[in-house]
Amino acid sequence: MKHTNKKLTIAEINKRVEKFGYKCLTLESEYKNNKQPLKFVCPKNHIWYGAYADFSQGKRCRQCGIEYVHSLQKHTIEYVRKKVEKFGYKCLSREYNGAHDNSLKLQCPEGHIYTVSWTAFQGGKRCPHCYYFSRFKDYKYTENLKQYRSAVTQITEINYKKYYYLINPLNLKRGKDWHLDHIYSVVDGFSNSVEPEVLSSPVNLRMLSAEDNISKNGSSAITKSQLYNWYNCFQGGIIR
Repeated sequence: MKHTNKKLTIAEINKRVEKFGYKCLTLESEYKNNKQPLKFVCPKNHIWYGAYADFSQGKRCRQCGIEYVHSLQKHTIEYVRKKVEKFGYKCLSREYNGAHDNSLKLQCPEGHIYTVSWTAFQGGKRCPHCYYFSRFKDYKYTENLKQYRSAVTQITEINYKKYYYLINPLNLKRGKDWHLDHIYSVVDGFSNSVEPEVLSSPVNLRMLSAEDNISKNGSSAITKSQLYNWYNCFQGGIIR
């Protein structure tokens, strides 16, 4: 998946949105960038204005969302399970608490577990883990430290929430006194072309005092070989 901050042509945008039954009505001469609200027509012929950057992250026609919410009020958890299974997902929740409830627990085809509202899922919002990993899978790591750090930060935050008690078993408060540290540093990861998902793995994350983190000054506490050994063990179900 290409980065949404790269300007696409209207023709390229149409090629992508047509897969979802949408069409972009904005003229090429009126188009400036991917964050600009564009004019779309949805499969039900509603006119919807939104940036392509938002569309690529799952945002869709507001009117369709409203209409769908009204049709979902009497749905059961069995209905939801059957629907998500068509996309290869599993519903892990035992109760359905309405279309806007954000605690619906789903498992994606890759095994990632996350919570979402039924309205958001029906609007196209899928697994955030898969989104970030696919977004940065083909990233050229030696090109830009800022982009590399951004990729690492986003995946790190996902893993910190998912593996909170593995990374922070003492429940230390992040902030002024305690920092979330990459044992093999971000700077070294960038310099040595370590994939963001490897550098952001829970086995490479720990809580470190602010004083120790500052004195660390970007250095790594382990080697690249150790990092990959830990990562491969974790992927195989072995915790370091």
